[in-house]
Amino acid sequence: MNNDILEFNFVHHSPAKEQIEKYDTIRKKFKEVSALVNEVCTDGREKNQSMVNIEQAMFWANASIARDKKFQ
Repeated sequence: MNNDILEFNFVHHSPAKEQIEKYDTIRKKFKEVSALVNEVCTDGREKNQSMVNIEQAMFWANASIARDKKFQ
């Protein structure tokens, strides 16, 4: 991995106006999925792992939006 990629990945990416709606949409949909999992799954390790992975997927989706070079 070169230093340019490291620098790009580890700095704050202030959202452009066009990105804010994307973040809101992502958060809303992942919240819906989380509520569904919480409702239909029994408590336990598997449900906890599901919730963790839903959060991780949301974070990575947000990183994809934040790191979109067309907004830089």
